[in-house]
Amino acid sequence: MKKDKNNFRILKKEYEEAKLLSGVEQVKGPGIEIKADDARKGNYSNEFELWNSIVHDFDLRQLIVDLKMLMQRQ
Repeated sequence: MKKDKNNFRILKKEYEEAKLLSGVEQVKGPGIEIKADDARKGNYSNEFELWNSIVHDFDLRQLIVDLKMLMQRQ
């Protein structure tokens, strides 16, 4: 019985963390403002450099997940 309660607590903690990491859990806080902008036009020697100079949707999603994780720790 004690082992079952401990397993339940572990699973619940992992579930809550998974919700936060996936972006489905709402967080509260004073708020922040973030400005994201692509690099200025330039001469890129290859597509990889160009690709890395652009802000992508997955960059923004990762930023949101990281911020949610930080808020949870406070």
